Amino acid sequence: MKTIFFKIGMPVAAIVLAIGGSIVSNAQTEKSPQIIVPGYYNTNPAIPNPCNVSVQCNSVSGPVCTVVVAGITYQAFGKEFTTDTVCPIVLSKLN
Repeated sequence: MKTIFFKIGMPVAAIVLAIGGSIVSNAQTEKSPQIIVPGYYNTNPAIPNPCNVSVQCNSVSGPVCTVVVAGITYQAFGKEFTTDTVCPIVLSKLN
């Protein structure tokens, strides 16, 4: 009786557990939460990288955060510290 259980039962139990584990682990995947941060774009190309106009962007990686103003597309950047006057951090779009 023990040999039948070990020859047939254990492999079947292992397969059932493997399938069940894969189904459960796939059910838990979710999208990354979005972290809304202020992004800033430059409307004056003569001034390198100023932070003069604010828009909402995402700090999680993804497509680059842009804004269209009067038919012109600007890329938005983030500040490292709230008191900074330049914006070197590349931000992502809100999904």
